Amino acid sequence: MVVIAIIAILAGLLLPALAKAKEQARAIKSLANLKQLGLALTMYADDQNDVLYHVGGSIPNNGQWTSNPRTTFTLPPDHALAYWGIAYIPYLGGIGGRQVFRCPSAKTVDEWRETGLRYPAEFWLYSSYGINDYAGHAPAPGNPRDKVPGPRKLSAVPSPTTMIMIQDSAEQKMDGGSDDTIAFWPGD
Repeated sequence: MVVIAIIAILAGLLLPALAKAKEQARAIKSLANLKQLGLALTMYADDQNDVLYHVGGSIPNNGQWTSNPRTTFTLPPDHALAYWGIAYIPYLGGIGGRQVFRCPSAKTVDEWRETGLRYPAEFWLYSSYGINDYAGHAPAPGNPRDKVPGPRKLSAVPSPTTMIMIQDSAEQKMDGGSDDTIAFWPGD
């Protein structure tokens, strides 16, 4: 009886420490994912004459890797349904690299937030990271906080050392709307 009580006390002390260590490992993995995405973004811009991939699309949050969850054929980056990460897949080892877009601590990922649907992270393998939508678009003439269709040069990003380009986010792109995790203009 005493042995069982001692084991229960030790387990009670050990389990919270193990859970904390597991979450720290997930945080380290998430940081590594964000670093890989930053490197992929930079390599893409290097290959595209300093131009960042600009997020297009017409559906809420853009969104799909593939046209069907049971296929490995990715949509082209300029497809109306394409998720912004598709442009960076070649710099992350191909379609297998899409795991980099998922935070290991994410319980759900952005699906169709406006409909209220939630799926487990493994369903679509969408991202749990959002990209700063303003960073990839050229600023509108006369109003730098507005954006116009078309890409922005990486060298033209104001305050690149203080701008958040990619972060943990409930949405796949942060476009300044009230539903965004952040709604700040780059450099603010």
